Amino acid sequence: MTQPAVLSAEKMKAVIFLFLTAFFLHSNASSLYAEAPNKEGAISPGGLNKSYPLQPGDKISIKIYPEDEFIKGGETEVSSEGTVTLPLIGKVPVVQKTVQEAEHAVAALLEQDYLVDPQVVIEVLKYQSGNFVVLGQVMKPGTYTFKPGAMNVTLLEAISTAGGFSEIANIKKIKIRRKTTGEVLDVNAEEIISGRRPDLLINADDVVHVSESLF
Repeated sequence: MTQPAVLSAEKMKAVIFLFLTAFFLHSNASSLYAEAPNKEGAISPGGLNKSYPLQPGDKISIKIYPEDEFIKGGETEVSSEGTVTLPLIGKVPVVQKTVQEAEHAVAALLEQDYLVDPQVVIEVLKYQSGNFVVLGQVMKPGTYTFKPGAMNVTLLEAISTAGGFSEIANIKKIKIRRKTTGEVLDVNAEEIISGRRPDLLINADDVVHVSESLF
């Protein structure tokens, strides 16, 4: 006679857990994509993130101090090879270097042969955009674009962007497919929410799939 009550209690726990999970995710979503770029896609220098890893297609401004007649900076674009080209020093690899690391790399090359204690300032004028996909048991499955100046989000942020888990989501069974490497990760979001494991980063072109619960 007591078995039905036990089953009912288990289902109630699951519903409460999903509700709290959805609330947690929505509460963290408001700041994800709060600021859109202007009509030309430019980001103001005040919002510059020095830890942003430069991507092919990013348009940047390079300023070099002290100013030199032969070695000039200016506006340029990170090539598909991941480099920028400067007078005299030629191609400089910058892709996946943070803005600050790229500044140091350019300054080090200038200091070798041309300038004494050069100061390099790099600003990102236009970010290359990237997408990620969230499918399965979320409220709004689809393709989403990273916030300008960011090329990854966490798994919980990605799910929050897709409206949170649906009522029949199995949050213990989530697959992340990395398009760039072909790797497939099996993730238990319950462990992330409870703090038993760290949140994972979702990168450009990743596909997240949330399974359906069978109960």
